[in-house]
Amino acid sequence: MEIDGMDGDRRWWMGCLATIKVTGAQSGGRFSLIDCVLPRDVPVPAHLHTDQDETFYVLEGELTFRLDGKPRIAQPGDVLFIPHGTPHEFSTSSATPARYLFLHSPGGLDEFVRVSSEPAPSATLPPPPPPQTREQIKAFVALMARYGMQAA
Repeated sequence: MEIDGMDGDRRWWMGCLATIKVTGAQSGGRFSLIDCVLPRDVPVPAHLHTDQDETFYVLEGELTFRLDGKPRIAQPGDVLFIPHGTPHEFSTSSATPARYLFLHSPGGLDEFVRVSSEPAPSATLPPPPPPQTREQIKAFVALMARYGMQAA
C-alpha cells in the first residue's frame, strides 16, 4: 500500500520508511527534516545525539517515548523536543504504523540516514529487518559515533 505525501528521497531505514524532505546541505547546515513511518514491531533503541537537538511532530498513530527513563505518549498534533545529550528511545504504540516528522538541528542526520539505509523502490514500508550479527551491531554503533550519536 502506497503512503501519500512521501515525495523526497525515500529510504528503507532500520525497518521504517524514511523520506528526507530537507537536507542539512539544503538548509545551510541549520537543520534536516525527515518524514518517517514506523511500524509497531520496530522499536528505536535507546540512544542520544551528542550535538543535535531533535524535534518530533506526530502526524498519525501514537508513539511512546522514554526520555531519561520516563514514559511519554505522543499523539497526532503533539510536538516533542529532545535536547542533545538526552537519552531517548521510542516505539509505535498504536495498532497502525506511526508517522512523524523529525527535525534535527544542526542538520546532518539526513547523511546518516542515507548511508545506513537503502533506496525505497516505492512509498511502502520495508520488509521486517533481519536479526543483526554482533559484527553488524558493532559496525552500526561505530557509524552512529561518526554522526554524533551513541547508544544509551
